[in-house]
Amino acid sequence: MLEKIKDIQLEYLQLLQRVQTQLDSKDFLIIVDEINVFWSTKKEIVKLFLRYVANNYNTYVFTGATFLDVEDKEQYPFCLLGDIHIIDDPLCKYSQVALMDIDNKCFSLYTEQIILTAQDNIKILKDYSEYIVILPIRLLTEMDSQTLIKASEQFFLSLFNNKLDSIKQYTQSYSSFEEIITDLKPGVEKSLVFNEYEIEGEGLKERFQRAFNDAPLPDNIPNTEACKFWFCIFGYLNQSLDIMLTCAEYNLIPYLRSNVTFNYFIVLSQNFKSHTEYSEIISRCIVAHLLYNLFDKNMIKSIEFSEFFSIVNRLNFCEELFKCIDISKLMKYEVTIEDVNKLVKEHLKRLYKGLS
Repeated sequence: MLEKIKDIQLEYLQLLQRVQTQLDSKDFLIIVDEINVFWSTKKEIVKLFLRYVANNYNTYVFTGATFLDVEDKEQYPFCLLGDIHIIDDPLCKYSQVALMDIDNKCFSLYTEQIILTAQDNIKILKDYSEYIVILPIRLLTEMDSQTLIKASEQFFLSLFNNKLDSIKQYTQSYSSFEEIITDLKPGVEKSLVFNEYEIEGEGLKERFQRAFNDAPLPDNIPNTEACKFWFCIFGYLNQSLDIMLTCAEYNLIPYLRSNVTFNYFIVLSQNFKSHTEYSEIISRCIVAHLLYNLFDKNMIKSIEFSEFFSIVNRLNFCEELFKCIDISKLMKYEVTIEDVNKLVKEHLKRLYKGLS
């Protein structure tokens, strides 16, 4: 099975190298479709690998973000935890959206992201295939897209005191952001994040307005405050629920670099805390996110990745860290984030010392 996955990685590299120069040409959509066809032919093999190999290991999946960015050394913190490291290929999601009927502004944005992602994928497949696997994880979920959308809509509607039956009823019930804020359930406003660049201490309305000044709506979304609010929150809820259900299906731990995605993943996780299998995935995801935010890239500037990876394994970094972090207590919220942060910092200090 591992050999088959290696062969698939090589095939994918060859495909991306062949089409790379055409991604900004008039044949763009044909190339994008070719990438989707490639993964659709490998779908069953990939599912078998996830179910019978990755499922039995400590497997982390980089997901919920754009490309990894090996030029910025993002592979270093990503490979600190776990035995198998998978990138949930964002190129597939971008490709699917680009094939839809979207306005020119969004099409241009997705085109740019596809080109950057393809470049990063090629670097990973050429230089880091020994350590990292690229697979279209979230294209493999057993839940169909309409069911996922319906579940995300229901969760969005549950944020309000008013009993709402549909998104249509929601858009008819609210016209201003003030009306939305007034009808949110108690405490909900504390869990709402609109983008990665929010200023600490700003109020909910200020954060909302800033987010949509920086990132206007697509042309096909009505320019109302109710639609803006739905468009932002629903997208993150849908993404986070997709990640949670897919990772639970294959016993994978999501490595969430984005603070916004992580935030909504944790918000949704409150609905699954009674399920042991979900709780452990969520707890290990929390540790991975904290570790990413605490990791100091300045400490690895002059160290080749192969040497770094070898030292991490020699020090048993992951195993030693989780000896100190009681996952069972974290699952029950008997350990605070501050406690976990402190332990992660201590282990990172030991790692930096071992690297010097």
